[in-house]
Amino acid sequence: MFIELRGANFVNKGAELMLRAAIEQLTIRGSSNEIGVNLRCGSFSQRKSANLKHLMWIDSNKHPFIGKVANVIGTIIPAGIRKYNRLILKSEVKTILDISGFSYSDQWGTESCTTMAKLTSNWRKEGKKIILMPQAFGPFNKKESQDAFKEIIENVDLIFARDSVSLEYIKKLAPNAQNIREYPDFTNLLIGKKPFYFDEAQMESCIIPNYRMLDKAKKDIKDHYLNFLITCIKYLIDKKLNPFILVHESDRDYELVLEIEKKINKKIRVIREDDPVLIKGIIGNSKLVIGSRFHGLVSALSQGVPSLATGWSHKYNMLFKDYGVENYILHNLSSEKDIIDKLDLFTNYSNQLEIRNTLNFHKDHQINLTNQMWDEVLKYI
Repeated sequence: MFIELRGANFVNKGAELMLRAAIEQLTIRGSSNEIGVNLRCGSFSQRKSANLKHLMWIDSNKHPFIGKVANVIGTIIPAGIRKYNRLILKSEVKTILDISGFSYSDQWGTESCTTMAKLTSNWRKEGKKIILMPQAFGPFNKKESQDAFKEIIENVDLIFARDSVSLEYIKKLAPNAQNIREYPDFTNLLIGKKPFYFDEAQMESCIIPNYRMLDKAKKDIKDHYLNFLITCIKYLIDKKLNPFILVHESDRDYELVLEIEKKINKKIRVIREDDPVLIKGIIGNSKLVIGSRFHGLVSALSQGVPSLATGWSHKYNMLFKDYGVENYILHNLSSEKDIIDKLDLFTNYSNQLEIRNTLNFHKDHQINLTNQMWDEVLKYI
């Protein structure tokens, strides 16, 4: 069966981690499953290396004819050549799994909701199975996004909210819908690998910055975010906890790193790794994590690594609540003394042991929930 994974990309490492996790589980749980992504998702070589088929389709709101042209070209190619070159047609896809992560929300505007409403309407007419995999949703305060997401709920077979706040946002739109569930982020099943160059004796404390904190967070967070990171790094240096910075996502995160280096006037170890599985391995072999990248924090908590975080949406708070460590989310960065006090508490040896025990207790439950989710998906498709 041909399955399309939507919402994936190879640029955002959290998105690629979800892509890798989905491929792994679909392959393990169904040897006949053949998985593809559309032509806008990575390059041919990236798709091939991930063992993905090339779906002869391109979604484009500005140029909607492009997808149709790509599909027509695909139909002209003989089936044998398509198979040899791992090409699949839109008509061959029977199931669509959306792994967007966090796309359907007023925080990103209304376009993603309105576009998905049209797509799901067409897919439903074509008889395709549609599942929105565990992700964050909402808020939906604008009428346009409310109407569009109501249509999405009606069109899809299953929707998995990643947390209780997202679940509430959806249920508020469709209180009687029977296709809504709550399951955690599903990257917790994917095992990370430690890269050969990573020396945990020299790199103990992992700092994961996020430039989105400067444009998406509330004012009292974003105005003090850079100073927060600098305070944490200086503290860890003073305590001889060997901090290093892990660039988890984009070039813009690295620009933030350069700004930090200027401010502290000291060279600090920086890792820029392209493979999300190795990134997860680095995080899993760290002594502690201080960060603001959602999937970096999922990778830490799901591997039992104590973490201190600040974030820009409800998804961060709910993640830490799921793992029983909500006290280690910072909501106000304006007071350096409060940050130092929290760092003292966080790095205290006995507290570190307690945090690890708490994480190890909760991570088993989260893994069980993810396995239940995949069981439900495979039964449905």
